[in-house]
Parts: sequence; C-alpha cells; structure tokens
Amino acid sequence: NRILEFKSGDLKIAELDRNSFYDWEQWRKKEYGSKSVTIRNEQATINQMMDYAYRNGYSHFPKFDFRQIKIKRDDIGRRDIFTLEEYDQLVRFLRSYSSVKECPDKFIRDERLMVRDCILIASNTMLRVGELWNLEWRDIVSIEKHIDEMNKPIHLVTINVRPEISKTRNSRRVICRGGEYIERLKKNSTNTKPDNFLFSAIGGTSVTHIETHYGHYDDAMLKSTALKNFQISKDGIVVN
Repeated sequence: NRILEFKSGDLKIAELDRNSFYDWEQWRKKEYGSKSVTIRNEQATINQMMDYAYRNGYSHFPKFDFRQIKIKRDDIGRRDIFTLEEYDQLVRFLRSYSSVKECPDKFIRDERLMVRDCILIASNTMLRVGELWNLEWRDIVSIEKHIDEMNKPIHLVTINVRPEISKTRNSRRVICRGGEYIERLKKNSTNTKPDNFLFSAIGGTSVTHIETHYGHYDDAMLKSTALKNFQISKDGIVVN
C-alpha cells in the first residue's frame, strides 16, 4: 500500500530505474514518522520484489539504490523481557498459583499445573509458542542429569524441533536446562504416547482455551498492581 502511494499503481515496472526509490526513507519518515529500522526492512522487501521481477524478465535491473541509512545501536531497541528479579517473582507466583491451597479444585489445578510447566519450559528452551504447542513426546530425545559449575544438579533436555513445526521450516536440535519440568509435565499427564502432544487437552480443555484464558491477567492482579505506591529516589530509581 505504501509503495502505491509513493509510486502510481499505473506505473509499469519497465518505467522504473535504479533511483526510483532513492528517497524512500525521507518520504516514509515525513509522511508516517516511520523508524529507520522499519524502513531498512521495507527496503530489503522492496528489493526482494525487484529481484523477482528481474529474474522473471519484468525488469532490466535486479535492485534499487537507496539512500544509505545509518542506524545507531540504541535506535534498534530490544524486545520486552523479564529481568532476573521479575523472573524470580514469576516463579514464586506460579508456585503458589498452582498450589492446593490457592486452587483446591483438581480440574482447574491440573490446568494451572500445565500452564506453570509450559511457562517454565518456554523460558528454558526459548522455543516459539507455536513450536511448544506442537511438540510431541517423541520430540524429547533425552533428559540427562548433570552438575553445573556451581555444583548444583541440573537436568539437560535434548529436543528435536521438526521442520513441520518450526517457523523457518528447518529442523534443529535444542539442548538446554529445564528437563525436570518436562519430567514433571509427563508425570502429571495421561497422554504420553510418542505421538501425543506435550501440552494436550486435560479433561476436554483445549490448548486454545487455556492460551486464551490464561493469556490475560486476572482482575485481582490488575487491582493489586494499581493499588501499589511508588516514588522516585534521588538517583532516579523507582522504589515501592
């Protein structure tokens, strides 16, 4: 859509030249306030389209020349991730969240136990959500006990990510910590055949339902957060 705004849809590919999109960055920033990182990715996509046109005989050149974009490291930013303190809080919360005291109903507790292990397995394996949901027990190659450099026992798990469940459609092997969570998940599950999903339905509850239901914060958690007080210290640090 942006390309058709920048260049008329009536314009033929053969009428374009290497400099036709030279000022793409300036136009995108002026009209839409787009970030340099976004524009750089757009330029790469445009040139992929042009490469396709060139290979199929629609264009007489393979790519456009764009004005050089300089991007500082700080401009790239980072995805929101948990700090170590936040992750510790999450683990402590999951422990109480799935306890018999907080959830005496066995059916709901089984759901919470699976959600707890799903979060812990995800954080240790770094698998994508879609890959997690489609993992089958046959994909768990092995779980081995080791001692880490701090002399603490750990469980290393080897996972085979099949190409059909991988986002990139390429198979890969993952070796990471967190094997104890997979062992616990298997112990609590009734569906442990090789072709059963790790995160299969419990008592007729679908993964989609669980993902939707537990993907939102409880009102109680929101209210608790809203009632917290904080202040800025002289060093600019937020303290409760």
